[in-house]
Amino acid sequence: MSNHRVVKADRAWSNYIHAASNKCMIGEDCEGCLEAHHLISRSVKCLRHDINNGVLLCSKHHRLSIELSAHNNPAAFAEWLAEHAPEKLEYIKAHKWDIEKPDYKAAYKEIIKQTERLK
Repeated sequence: MSNHRVVKADRAWSNYIHAASNKCMIGEDCEGCLEAHHLISRSVKCLRHDINNGVLLCSKHHRLSIELSAHNNPAAFAEWLAEHAPEKLEYIKAHKWDIEKPDYKAAYKEIIKQTERLK
């Protein structure tokens, strides 16, 4: 699969996550730009472009805060999810071991279709 398709799907995925929400999902004491965050690492290729595998976070809650950050304090982030967004934590538990081969072209088409539904 060409790198071009992966990059194109990455961009579409990020655009969808931004379009689906307009604020940090944690939403208090936010700082920095809004960033799309993968709940399950984007290195898990089959979930990289799953629109259910993303949330919008400010820079602080994405990677900068020691107290509550998806990257700097994943345990605190998981606790926050359990209390405030249990469906996201359930998604992680249900899919963390998924390994099927990704279809980037199909993922891109599905993201574009879902983005159109948001409009």
